[in-house]
Amino acid sequence: MACLITDVSSLSISIILSSDAEVILLNSLLSDATTKPQCGPTYLSYPIPRSSSNLTYPPNLTLHNLYTLLPPSIQNLTTAAETSDLVRKYGKYKYQSMKKLAAAAHFEYDYAILLDSEGLVIRPVAFKELVGEWTKGPVIWKELAGVGSPRRNRWVVEINEGCAWTLGRTMENFGTGVSFWEGYTWILEKEIVMDMVNSPSRLDSNSDFFTRLLNAKSDIFEIAMYKIHIAGRKMEQSSRTSDIYTKYRVLDIQEALTDYGLEAAYTRIPPNLDVISQRFPSMILEEQLQDLLVSFMKEYKFYFMYFDPGYLSQIPRPVLQEFLRKAPLAMTVSGATGLEGEVIPAGMGGWNMSYV
Repeated sequence: MACLITDVSSLSISIILSSDAEVILLNSLLSDATTKPQCGPTYLSYPIPRSSSNLTYPPNLTLHNLYTLLPPSIQNLTTAAETSDLVRKYGKYKYQSMKKLAAAAHFEYDYAILLDSEGLVIRPVAFKELVGEWTKGPVIWKELAGVGSPRRNRWVVEINEGCAWTLGRTMENFGTGVSFWEGYTWILEKEIVMDMVNSPSRLDSNSDFFTRLLNAKSDIFEIAMYKIHIAGRKMEQSSRTSDIYTKYRVLDIQEALTDYGLEAAYTRIPPNLDVISQRFPSMILEEQLQDLLVSFMKEYKFYFMYFDPGYLSQIPRPVLQEFLRKAPLAMTVSGATGLEGEVIPAGMGGWNMSYV
């Protein structure tokens, strides 16, 4: 991944681990010269600048035990020796959400990107430039999946409710059937993160944010909760923090696609799938609308995408090649089996990142 991030030397990259033992082990592996593959002169068919050709790991990479980032109320529930005991008590989704948000609240930054461990950068890209472009018109995507809708998923509904409860809200604040799972460009703004974790709850005024997160009755997805927080704050025009949120728009993804003229492409997405953007690549199959789809992605800053291997295999390789050559995709977030081995190298290093 680091080989294609052209500004990697200026980025602070943090890896959050579960125990002291994991930190020691990974530090040992990173220090072992025999485990340090270099970028070399080319990577995925892209020429690599001489300044990065000898790169092994990002120069500003730091490792952290989650325990050191937790507030005292949560430290009292675990130990530095092994925080993963919280997984057994509260489940992996709450643990992962707490890990990401505790880190997001701890470190100093203006904007941060949450990176999936299976993420794959598909072309040379400067992350700071990408974030700068995204902040010019950030969108919080929602979708409507009311009772009776084939897209309605009970687990998704429960997680939305759990996230809202943690924030001192209910999903009724946003309308019946609204969900905030759409979109994979996971960029956090520090000022918003701190507003979220420091705001008291109207439903549980005696507990801090992270205690409420663990006590929610459902699983938690941190990025859904972050979006719900922004959407909720935008409804509070009298809020002392409302000016932080003015640049964000909250849009319905189905309505936006239809209004853009992409209804035929949208119908390529199976109607019983609960997260539209998870099957976004299905729209690539509507070849005559491919340029319009690319234009939509540029306008609405779709820089990261999820490629489900099952759906990826259904797209003819020439069609996929043409799409990826034009689309403003910086990276996949997970599951892009086949891209690294055949699709990206077949592009012959000719995919440039284009924002307009």
